[in-house]
Amino acid sequence: MSSNQAFIDSRAARLRQARQAAGYDTARDAADAMGISRTTYYGHENGRAGFKSTSAIKYAKRFRVSLEWLETGRGEGPASQPSNSPKLMTEIVTRPLLGFVQAGVWQEEPQNGEFELGDIPVPADRIIDGADQFWFEVVGDSVDKFVAGGGKIFCTSVWDWARDTDDLFRRANGKLVIAERRRSDGTFQRTCKRLVVNGSGPALHTASTHPRWMNEAPIQLNEDGETVEVRLVAVVTDLMTPAP
Repeated sequence: MSSNQAFIDSRAARLRQARQAAGYDTARDAADAMGISRTTYYGHENGRAGFKSTSAIKYAKRFRVSLEWLETGRGEGPASQPSNSPKLMTEIVTRPLLGFVQAGVWQEEPQNGEFELGDIPVPADRIIDGADQFWFEVVGDSVDKFVAGGGKIFCTSVWDWARDTDDLFRRANGKLVIAERRRSDGTFQRTCKRLVVNGSGPALHTASTHPRWMNEAPIQLNEDGETVEVRLVAVVTDLMTPAP
C-alpha cells in the first residue's frame, strides 16, 4: 500500500469512527442529514476516494471532532472514544459467491438464473448500504497482475457503485471490472478486465503477465461480429488471494 493510500484509508477510518460516535448508525443516515450524495459520502468513508479540506471541515463540524484529528489523528477526537484508544476490531459480515470469472471460456446461461455457491466473509466497512455486492472466484491466470487463479474478488454492482455512465468512466478508469460478453447463440463469457478510458473511448484491457493474454487486443464496449453485447456488470472493490 502506498503512503498516499494509507493516508486516505486512515482518514476514512476516522471519518467512520466520528460518524458512529456522533450517533449516525449508517453512512446513508449521515449523507442524508448533510444533504450530500450518498455515493460521494460512501466513497469518502470507505476509502475509495479522498476528500478535500472543504468536505473535511463540514464533516468535522457535523460529527463534533476537531479538523486536526480528522485530518491527522491528533487533537480532539470523538467524545465516546478518545483518539489514543485501541482500534476496535472490524465487524465481519458475509456476501454470496456467485460464480467464476475466466477468460477465453464461453458458457451457457444457468437454467434457473444466477446461482450462489455459499457465503464468504467481508469486513462490514466494505459494505455499501443498499448495494448489491458479491464475490467471484478467478479461474486461470488472465488477471494475475492483481490476483492469481483461485483468488476471490469482491464486487459491487455497477449502478450501485456509480451514479451514471460518466461517473463510472471517470472514477473506474484503471480499475478492475467484471464484464460479460454475449453471443447470438446464447452463450456468454464473464471475465475480469481493467477498464481504460482514453481518447479512443472505453475499452477492457488484459491484466495478465501470461503470454497467452498479454497480447490480447482490448475489448471495445461496442464490439460487434459474433458478440452481440458487451456490458459491465460490477466494479471490483477488494481482492482476496489464496494462501501460498
